[in-house]
Amino acid sequence: MLLRRFMSASVMPLKRQATVAKQLEELYHLSKTVNAVSSTLEKKRLIAASAPECHTIMKRIYDPHFRLHVTSKNVLKYLDKHDSDHSFGEPLATLEDLLDALSARRITGHAALDATASFYQAFCRSEETQQIFWRILDRNLKMGVSTQTVRQVLVPTDQVDENTDTDSSQLQGASDNHKSTRCPFTSVALAFTHKKEKDIWTTLSNDKWFASRKLDGVRCLAVVNGKYDIQFYSRTGRPFSSLQKVEAAIRARIQPDHTPFVLDGEICVFKETDDGNKLEDFLETIRQIRTKQKPMTNPMYEVFDLISAEGVRDGFDPTPFIERQHKLGAFLGASQPHICRVHQRLVDRSETLQYLQDLAVKRGWEGLILRRNGPYHGKRSRDLVKLKEWDDAEYVVKDIEIGWMRMSDTGKNERVMTSVVIEHKGNRVSVGSGFTLDQRRRYGNAPAGIVGNQITVRYFAESLGDSGVVSLRFPTVKAVYEGNRDV
Repeated sequence: MLLRRFMSASVMPLKRQATVAKQLEELYHLSKTVNAVSSTLEKKRLIAASAPECHTIMKRIYDPHFRLHVTSKNVLKYLDKHDSDHSFGEPLATLEDLLDALSARRITGHAALDATASFYQAFCRSEETQQIFWRILDRNLKMGVSTQTVRQVLVPTDQVDENTDTDSSQLQGASDNHKSTRCPFTSVALAFTHKKEKDIWTTLSNDKWFASRKLDGVRCLAVVNGKYDIQFYSRTGRPFSSLQKVEAAIRARIQPDHTPFVLDGEICVFKETDDGNKLEDFLETIRQIRTKQKPMTNPMYEVFDLISAEGVRDGFDPTPFIERQHKLGAFLGASQPHICRVHQRLVDRSETLQYLQDLAVKRGWEGLILRRNGPYHGKRSRDLVKLKEWDDAEYVVKDIEIGWMRMSDTGKNERVMTSVVIEHKGNRVSVGSGFTLDQRRRYGNAPAGIVGNQITVRYFAESLGDSGVVSLRFPTVKAVYEGNRDV
């Protein structure tokens, strides 16, 4: 990378320049040294033995929840728009100061770009320091090592609160200050998607597998350390703060002698379609769960696994899936308003699998999830298989169709929107399923609320009509984006 745009040495104290430059150079040489060895143990040893000023940067950029909101690409582009002698202002004193200001969004937009460019001008005076600076912005030092490995070396294991099992009477009224604050995992169990053209039964017939409905919600892990220490995280470790109703439901089931564990499932908000079927409302789930100051109105925590706290932390729990299901059933008991257990069905023959696939299509499910009776792996694993019976695509609504329809809530015939018209591969396709009664009335009275907007349509497959025109089989509206899309 070209050497460019340096601030005059007289403007910046030489000692400060040398300190920051040394830190960047040590990071560069560490990344080069670690990348040159193949042994994971040796990589860990080198990282652990590196200078403390390297650790402070790596702890930040290898934290999965740490975001800088700028990249090397957009900073370079910003630099190219200005003359080589342009001054971007006084740089922040340290690299830590710059990263923290960017992450906390104390500086945003052009101010963030100015601060980053200013730091680059002042301290990146060699090809090595420039190169490592861009890698830091992109949160990847290119050491040939995973984020999880770096964090295992630099971030100490969470210690369970010694008061976890204290009698609940001593903890009544306990505040959030008693709760754990750091996410205990770096990755979670993820499924591989099965390709429709391959025979899945060949895989399933070699072991014991279970099938369940694939839900279209928000993945959520509930980390239960104590009766008053229950934290909720997304699959990437971002905390949720709007699940008070689910927390109360979990707390009501905790026994005094429990050990820390983690529930894995999906938060869903269900809507009743005009045909009486209940389907997940993904957009409403996103809207409610993102609200920080207000609890979700009607969340349902669909739980499909219970894992030991150590298993989630380490990314492996040897307990077979069947045993984990027994523990989950014993803990949850009967379904309650805000929490329930996802039903798992043993797939012991191909006819059972075909029946479940047909059921998924009939009821408009997202698909099926297949789980082998094996240990828990906190990563993408072949023990988890995703069968998507439906495909999703996004379209712009070209027009709507209006007609008379009997509304199930009043029993009366009303003139409403019966379907929308989209364009698929140059052909007009009508989509009439998936709308709520409120949407049918609202868009029927004010078509501008949906015409021209983007929608997501779920469909089983493409089809050919008698005239050879390409259409969609079983199209259903999954989401309507009114105004600017924010998810």
